Amino acid sequence: MADIIPFYDTGYYHAFYLKGFADGSGWSRHHTPWAHIRSRDLSAWEELPDALATGTQDAPDGGACFTGSVIRRGERIHIFYTGFSPGHPAGREQIMHAVSEDGIRFRKNEANPVLRLDDSYYGAGEDFRDPYVFWNEEEGCYWMLFTAGERRPLCGVRRGVIGLAVSADMERWEFRPPLYAPRKYPSLECPDLFRIGDWWYLLFSQFGRTEYRMARSPHGPWQTPASPHFDAGDYFFYAAKTVFDGNRRFLLGWCGELAGGRDAASALWGGTFVTPRELRQRADGTLTLECPEIFLSPFNSSGIVRYNQFRQVTGEWTFADGAAEVAAADGFVSCFVGEESADVSVRLTIEVPDDRGSAGIVLRSSDDHADCYTVSLHWGTRTLALARSKSVDAFHGPALHGPRLLCARELPERPDGPVRLTAFLRDGILEVFVAGVTLTAPLQDIRAGRFGLFASETPASFADVRLS
Repeated sequence: MADIIPFYDTGYYHAFYLKGFADGSGWSRHHTPWAHIRSRDLSAWEELPDALATGTQDAPDGGACFTGSVIRRGERIHIFYTGFSPGHPAGREQIMHAVSEDGIRFRKNEANPVLRLDDSYYGAGEDFRDPYVFWNEEEGCYWMLFTAGERRPLCGVRRGVIGLAVSADMERWEFRPPLYAPRKYPSLECPDLFRIGDWWYLLFSQFGRTEYRMARSPHGPWQTPASPHFDAGDYFFYAAKTVFDGNRRFLLGWCGELAGGRDAASALWGGTFVTPRELRQRADGTLTLECPEIFLSPFNSSGIVRYNQFRQVTGEWTFADGAAEVAAADGFVSCFVGEESADVSVRLTIEVPDDRGSAGIVLRSSDDHADCYTVSLHWGTRTLALARSKSVDAFHGPALHGPRLLCARELPERPDGPVRLTAFLRDGILEVFVAGVTLTAPLQDIRAGRFGLFASETPASFADVRLS
């Protein structure tokens, strides 16, 4: 699956998404229909019939049905999507429309395409995709944001803009100048725009990596926050978009698969739907990501780690039910928790006395830590990091390859006091929630091993350690 298009309506969270070839044949980015699942709680999902199928070979969507948006108007549900057809005389990408009375069975507009790009403000015949349509209460009309390029760009790699069209009825659209033209990127994909309080937030994807900007007006000017990227996994948390249920706003994205099943800095197009994140606003207007409560409930009812489930590996540890403490560490010290397993779901708090060193969790570790992953918090540099240690055969015998940093993210502020960390490692995908920051990454080089706790160059206390 790829490019999730979320929508909330009458008690259901819907996730439309681009569906590639089930058998892996062909180029997965072409010939994608819109698949459809829904849920009442964001956890248990029901599969529904595909919402959109690709058109005939000569149709504007004959190549693929690419990303768009879903909106209710009165008794009907409307889809606006990208028709993709390389070589089409009117352009490779055009805006298409479909409608439904029940939100499940959609029929395409016979007038498709409903919008073609001209050269009034944008580079005609180039990028024109990912329409995001919503009712702008302040402007009293519908807005359509889309991916496009400047009419006269500085250069090809700085041409990307988020375009704007407006309409009173979602039928006749009028192009307006770009909403955001930073002259930094070749393309700004999958735009999303919403308001929380006095702030407007503009989301877009950099061929995967999801970023946001903020402004006091939907027209800008757009400010770049100190931490504009939503996930420490960077390009692994791909093309995320938001959904609002009238009370809370969630960010839905997916994690790409790795080429050849090996750890790497980036992923292929297409992957796995990951845990939705709840968006929350700080006092200064910046955004944090939290794990929704429904995914934390298994930790609340049970799962406290008993003292006899800890096993010291290095250093001098003190154990109690749900707690482990190491009083001194002049290097790397660790303990194992529970039984060996490829996957783990854990929740705990970590506390260190000052800014020295780092502490965190060990994943899929060998008994001697020669092969393992570590998720670490570095208090001095305010950094969350994922690293991999892997032993290899060198000419003089076994050697340690690494630790190799896979990804890292600066925290918005230094943690003060105990820090709550939640991590899920399931089906080869790691998701970490800590201090309002998330980290998403596929892990393939090391397939199984032990879970544990560690501290490096600092004393550390781990409390309320729970497994589920």
